[in-house]
Amino acid sequence: MINVKEYIESGTLEDYLSGTLSETERQEVETIADEYPEIAQELASISMSLSVMADIGAEQPASYMEERIWNDILATNFDEFESTEDIITPVIPKTSKLPYILTIGMAIVAFVTIYYMIIANNKIEQIEQANIELKSEYDILKYDFDSLSTLSSIYDIENTKYYVMKPNRRNTINSIVIIVWDKSNNKIYLDVKSLPNSDTGKKYNLWGITQIGRQINLGSFVHKGKSQIVELDGIKDAVRYILTQEKESGVSYPTMSKVYTTADLY
Repeated sequence: MINVKEYIESGTLEDYLSGTLSETERQEVETIADEYPEIAQELASISMSLSVMADIGAEQPASYMEERIWNDILATNFDEFESTEDIITPVIPKTSKLPYILTIGMAIVAFVTIYYMIIANNKIEQIEQANIELKSEYDILKYDFDSLSTLSSIYDIENTKYYVMKPNRRNTINSIVIIVWDKSNNKIYLDVKSLPNSDTGKKYNLWGITQIGRQINLGSFVHKGKSQIVELDGIKDAVRYILTQEKESGVSYPTMSKVYTTADLY
């Protein structure tokens, strides 16, 4: 029998989520979380807080990007790209050197024109590359903002329960997946913090196991490294959930050798 309040305040749950505990200590935390629902719920709450802090600390767009683009634009002398039609035609001396001088002049004009065209093309490529980088950083920021908004909405739902899924050490050790069960509409949300990427031609499937052993496929998703929120169907009489990786074509029953995380309902 442990003092739940003292155990929560000891910092052990934070060490568990940060991965600094030994394997024996991790097993002890998981055993205690199985026995004490208050500790399991606190573990889920701490995990959510760490996720929000990590999302807030996500990489921001570089502040120098806009200034660099404008400097490149302002530094370009577009007057130099004007047509060569306005160039004053030199007076052609009436000597036998006329073809030679004319050839040299045309070569100089052609060289200067090509030179500035190359500079202009380089400037345009630099601006286009900067725009691509800004677009990429904007997409990252938008994804993080959408994730935070979704997290806030599902964790603020009344009448919900949270379950931290245990990683299967045979397939993965550091997976962190939280089940958020909205009992009002029986929806399941998977808050995926850490999970191996889906293998080629594979996807993750969540299965609900009933008390009589029925294995019900609740939906699938592909994971590509980023934390994500997945909305799936739930079942009221589930006593256990398991997450497996299956063929994209689908299977009728879970492949038990491909179980990644599990959660028993209290």
